[in-house]
Amino acid sequence: MVNASTRLILLKSFSHLEEVYCVKNVQRTVNAITAEKNILLTIADDYAAWDDTYSFALDLDPDYIRSKILPETFTSLNLNFIIFSDNSGHVFDSYGYDLINNAALTIPPDFLDLISNNQLFHNHDNTRQFAGIVQLNAGPFLFASHPI
Repeated sequence: MVNASTRLILLKSFSHLEEVYCVKNVQRTVNAITAEKNILLTIADDYAAWDDTYSFALDLDPDYIRSKILPETFTSLNLNFIIFSDNSGHVFDSYGYDLINNAALTIPPDFLDLISNNQLFHNHDNTRQFAGIVQLNAGPFLFASHPI
């Protein structure tokens, strides 16, 4: 009888402890994603605010890309993709970089489809910054956008 009651108390304690650890780990994950999202929003805001970026959106001057969108840009900012699109979802320029292999990287076609079909921003008015996570064929994708 003592053995059975001790076992029940221990199992109940372990179950509660497991629940507490699970909640803490989920909160850590949420905090990490929120921090990454905020970093991406800051980067998007910085680039969108530059007069050079505004000029590039108007004239597509290749000097902007040669001077601002370098491999070092991706590695220092820990980015894989930089995509320029208009409010209707037309992508007018995009760049990808593989941070592990230090090589050009193709933008996932399903992400470009989401942009071109305006599915990412259907509840968004394109007048302020926005960040989120989408599930792509290659896995989850954290992104941020900001109007130029």
